[in-house]
Amino acid sequence: MVAGTLYGAIENLLKLKFIQLVESGNSRRKVYMITEAGKEMLRLDSERMQIALCLIFSFKAERRYRKMKKI
Repeated sequence: MVAGTLYGAIENLLKLKFIQLVESGNSRRKVYMITEAGKEMLRLDSERMQIALCLIFSFKAERRYRKMKKI
């Protein structure tokens, strides 16, 4: 990942209010914290990915079962 990609992603997360800038003692360093909206989006996205994985594994298992049944 290049710096421009990272800064673009951070900018998008700020605009969506998924993260917020936190004061730090260092003027050269920026610190961000996840917001409640960000936590909720993270939870929903994690749930979505878990469902997708379950579907993938069940599809693979079904294919294996069908292959075994043919033998």
